[in-house]
Amino acid sequence: PVWRRVMVPENITFADLHKIIQILFDWDGDHLHDFSTPSRKITIGKNGDNWGRSDFEESELLIDQFWDSCKWIRYTYDFGDEWRHKIIYEKTDEAYQSRTVVFMKAKGEHFCEDVVETLDTGDEGRYPFDTEATKRRLENIPFPVRSGEKLRIQESPLEMMNQYFNRFL
Repeated sequence: PVWRRVMVPENITFADLHKIIQILFDWDGDHLHDFSTPSRKITIGKNGDNWGRSDFEESELLIDQFWDSCKWIRYTYDFGDEWRHKIIYEKTDEAYQSRTVVFMKAKGEHFCEDVVETLDTGDEGRYPFDTEATKRRLENIPFPVRSGEKLRIQESPLEMMNQYFNRFL
């Protein structure tokens, strides 16, 4: 198993979360990605990537609003290699007021971003996880406070999902 545990600031977007994941796995962001909900297949992504149309634009949605109705979300990176991550909300720390990400724990090595290409050359496609380098990178990126008013966000993710599915009924 490979996993990372971090504490993220409140009121960040899915685009911010994508950036955090890229740092945690030491990837360059060269591939397409999206987020999806487990129970209802709603995708959140970058609509300008010419791959397809996401249901919601990742830079316009705050992740906080999804934790009331979804205890986890799926992040898929590189639609060729299909790196799938299960992002689990554990708890809120009311005392945490920072705008940077706090690295807490990790298990497992890094995998090369293009693992299929490295496996073809006989490489295992893995390299050691550098805890200190990851902490430094995360600490040096302050995330701005995002406001739901500036972003086109409904009152709740459940309401958003219902509105989305009602379009097809």
